[in-house]
Amino acid sequence: MTIPRCSLGRGGELALVVSPTIHNVKMKRVLVDGWASLSIISPAAFDALKAPGMKLQPSLPIIGVTPGHTWPLGHVEFPVTFGDSANFRTERIDFNVADLNPPYNAVLGRPALLKFMAATHYAYLQMKMPGPAGPITIFGDVKVALTYAEQRADNLAVATGPQAPEASASHASKKRITSADEVPVKEIPLRDDPSKTAKISGTLDAK
Repeated sequence: MTIPRCSLGRGGELALVVSPTIHNVKMKRVLVDGWASLSIISPAAFDALKAPGMKLQPSLPIIGVTPGHTWPLGHVEFPVTFGDSANFRTERIDFNVADLNPPYNAVLGRPALLKFMAATHYAYLQMKMPGPAGPITIFGDVKVALTYAEQRADNLAVATGPQAPEASASHASKKRITSADEVPVKEIPLRDDPSKTAKISGTLDAK
């Protein structure tokens, strides 16, 4: 398979987004994050996967993803499968169900990658793992990764963009320091010698 040029040209900038089978459902928009210490699934995705009577188990707070900490709704174990009918691998992954408002349905963290013994390559947006019939290669969804990268760039541009002219002018006027050349000046005659004058600020009374 030919590797998309965009992934090579932007190696490390694009996220590795895959579509594994989770609990017999092909789940799109799943982020592979080898730096995350846990796996997360969105409440909407959990609702789509859960079987009747399935209950969440109590979970500890999530720290480091958002400011402060976030309490997940609970955690649940789902079977996750990579590969095809000729060569696939399934592992049971523990997911925290949390509403963190990410653009992804789920996040596979470092513990999940260790279970699969998976190796990731972000320059090529690929992931490899051993399977019963040889290595399994998973290709990232470059189109989805590019879409999210462009959205992040747009959001960053809006957040750090230049101020409106009115706001900038107002801000500048508040911080503007008047130089000596800009102070109004007027001359007044000296009482002792009317032929001589002195310069004073134009805002002062001549008396």
